[in-house]
Amino acid sequence: MVKKIDSIAVNYIDEGEGDIILLLHGWGANITLYAGMIGVLARHHRVIALDMPGFGKTPDGARGVAAPLDGLLNGDLEVARIVQGVEDQYCGAFFRRPGIL
Repeated sequence: MVKKIDSIAVNYIDEGEGDIILLLHGWGANITLYAGMIGVLARHHRVIALDMPGFGKTPDGARGVAAPLDGLLNGDLEVARIVQGVEDQYCGAFFRRPGIL
């Protein structure tokens, strides 16, 4: 799926229902990194994974790699609380919104 987040067409996966698990790839990767995990995790959780700007199918963004994540956490995908975040280097975005984890 693609959603405009902060004027960037972000490629993402949103599957399952329940508590949210957010999967964020590291530098040089994309959401295919989690292809084998998403179906299994989505049996009991809502799983969201996105290609960060400049990686996978998401084009580069003028505001840096964390801007779409900030947009997502601020309500673009109706994320109120994440029970688990699996990430490599974007933890700063979690700290800008206390209480989401």
